[in-house]
Amino acid sequence: MNLSSSLQLLLGLDGRHLRYPGVEMVAVEALRIVPGTSKGYLTVDGEVIPWTPIQSHVLHKRARIMTR
Repeated sequence: MNLSSSLQLLLGLDGRHLRYPGVEMVAVEALRIVPGTSKGYLTVDGEVIPWTPIQSHVLHKRARIMTR
């Protein structure tokens, strides 16, 4: 994927990004990411985090969002 395609993908997170070649959605309850090399940046929600394995899991019914 070239830079232009990557930018379009990141700017189009309204569901259309799932139609791009190479993009696949997999529903999971938990995940673990282990960086394969020691080069690069690892970010979560825009914040740089240490270059170590990270894991996450879904917490069902842990938040309630109310809007007008």
